Formats: sequence, structure tokens, C-alpha cells
Amino acid sequence: AGLPFMVAAITRALLFGRPAPLSSLAKRPDISMGFRYAMASALLTGFIAIVAPLAWKHADRFTRWLAIAVIGHLAAVTFAGGDWMPISRLVVPALPVLALAVARLAATSSPVWVSGRLVLALAGEIFVWFNLGQKIMHVAPDREALIQELRAPLAGQRTIAALDIGFVGAAAPDATIVDLAGVTDPEIAILPGSHTEKQIPDGLLKSRGVDTLVLGLKDDAALIEPWERSSFARGVERWVALEPGMATHFEPIFITKGRLKYVVIVKRAR
Repeated sequence: AGLPFMVAAITRALLFGRPAPLSSLAKRPDISMGFRYAMASALLTGFIAIVAPLAWKHADRFTRWLAIAVIGHLAAVTFAGGDWMPISRLVVPALPVLALAVARLAATSSPVWVSGRLVLALAGEIFVWFNLGQKIMHVAPDREALIQELRAPLAGQRTIAALDIGFVGAAAPDATIVDLAGVTDPEIAILPGSHTEKQIPDGLLKSRGVDTLVLGLKDDAALIEPWERSSFARGVERWVALEPGMATHFEPIFITKGRLKYVVIVKRAR
């Protein structure tokens, strides 16, 4: 079971000089965030269906190990700090084990208790769906809209700094992308702060030749004057905007019009 992980670690060490993924540095674990993520995932996946103390007493060893494996997986997610992306993807690998554990525990429980646990599990899933379902359904369309909107304002830009590099790279495939989260950038990955709160040192963007910034605005906040005092969505974006001299050398030229608000800020012509 450990062999694939050892091979991956050795390969990383040989190719990149580190046995651990770069994201383990860039996205440092936050246990409190991980706990919230694990609890939300438990609610979404029907984890309550294996909370059956009486059934555990009558279950065989294999069934108990299945249930323990699910609990262990949630614990690992907690200590890993969870994930900032939606849809609880970190818990997906445990779903088959959870389903099998629920089925085997149900075989040693009374129908009344089984029905009660399944009703509670279903209620949790319905609650999550109606609270997050609409947001989840908009993830892909929102990003596709951003890509289409940003193609024109990013055309011709050479070096773009952004936190959300996926859709930025798709909108400007020929540009060099500076990843403010550090997930693809070793120099930024080791900086203090989580992946959305990196403390980018003064001068780093200049040393990289950055001529464009793509920064997210908080909720429905508008761009104000001076632009660097606007309400940006994440800590690293606020940090970059407030770098000394930023307003002197950069100016906003475009704001997206879709559900997600991003502003394109370019280097002033001399």
C-alpha cells in the first residue's frame, strides 16, 4: 500500500529536489479549517449512518475496520487542513468504503435504527445540497465566463500575476503566469501565510517582470479610488495591492461583469 507513495516521493526528490508535493509548502495545514471541512464533508456524505454503537458490538472485525478507515480518513483531512475548493473532493476516495460499512452495519441492526440513521444521513445531504448546491452548479460556468471575458484585456500581456491561475492561464495561454498562491512556484510556496494569504515581499513582482495583475474583488464590492484601497477578496491580493508604489506604476483597465468580479490592472505606459 505504501509503495506508490514511496515511488512518487522518490520521483519528486529526483526531479524537483523535494520528496513532498510543492502544495504541502504552499498550502500549509490549518487544523481549524480542516476540521470544518471534515465536518461539512461528513454531513454531505451521510457519515452519521455509521454512528451505530449497538451495531458495532455485533459487527465483525472487517466491518469495524471499514468504519475505522472512514474515521481515519476524516481525521487525515482535518490534519491536512481541508481544501479551499468546493464539492468535498478530498472525501470522495472514502465513499465506497463508507457505503460498504453502512451496508454491513445495517445487517446487524434493527430496521428501526437503520431507518433512523438513513433518514438523518439523507437530511444532512439535503441540507448541504440546498445550501451549497446552487453555488456548486455555477463553478464551471462561472470560470468559463471569466475565460471568455478576460481574453481581450489579457491579450498581448507578457507576465501576469494572479491567485487563480487556472482560468487566467486559459484566457492568456501565451503569457507567463506568476502564481501568487505558490502552488506552482517554489519561491512563493515557502513564503509565510496560507496559499491565499502569501506575504509577497516588495520587489518580487518587479523582479519577475510582472506587467499585469488579475485580482479578485470581495463579493459585490466595487473598485474605488484609489484602486489599491478597494476590497479585494483574499489576503494575498490585498497585500499585493498595498505594496509601496503599486498605484503609481499600475492602473486598472477592466472589471469583469459576471457573477465573479475580477479586475485587470496593468503597468502604466511610461
